[in-house]
Parts: sequence; structure tokens; C-alpha cells
Amino acid sequence: MIMVQNLGFMVSVIISGALADTYSKPRILMIGSLVLSATFLTFYSTGYFNINLLIMFMIGAGIGAYEGVTDAMLIDIHPKRESMHININHLFVTFGSIVITVF
Repeated sequence: MIMVQNLGFMVSVIISGALADTYSKPRILMIGSLVLSATFLTFYSTGYFNINLLIMFMIGAGIGAYEGVTDAMLIDIHPKRESMHININHLFVTFGSIVITVF
């Protein structure tokens, strides 16, 4: 199921990153958040494997929307010190990955 989630993540990063160049970044993040919350609620209410595969794909897509848009949004918000803010963002992403792995 993790493979299907990662596939949804990859597809979403490509699509949301391309859309972030032409559409509103907060709107893309909102759509990703709605997809993510709806699929989390649905995942725990069904026990069918095939449906859960589709749900895992959509969870990956919701997470991928964040990854595809956040760096572009940080550049828009902080045009003079974008490198510092992107590095801080990546520091916390890395820290979160370490915490998830340890616990």
C-alpha cells in the first residue's frame, strides 16, 4: 500500500508543481488538504483492500500537493531571503522524517 501512496505522491507533485505556476497556490493547498482529510476519514471506515489502495493513492496525492507548492509559495512570500526560508522548511521536513523513523 505504501507503493501506491508514493505513486500518488509522485503524480501529485508533478501536477501541483505545474499548476502552482499558473493558479493560486493557497487554493491548491486547500484542495490538497481537503483530499487528504476526506481520504483519512474514508480509510478508517472501510475494510476493503482495493478501495484502500485507491484511498492510499489519494492520501499520497494530498501530501504531494503540499510538496509541490510549498517551495514556490515560500519564494513568493519571501522574495529577498527565499533560500533561507526554503532551507528552514527543508530542515523541519527532515527533522519530522527523523522523528517518525525514531518513534
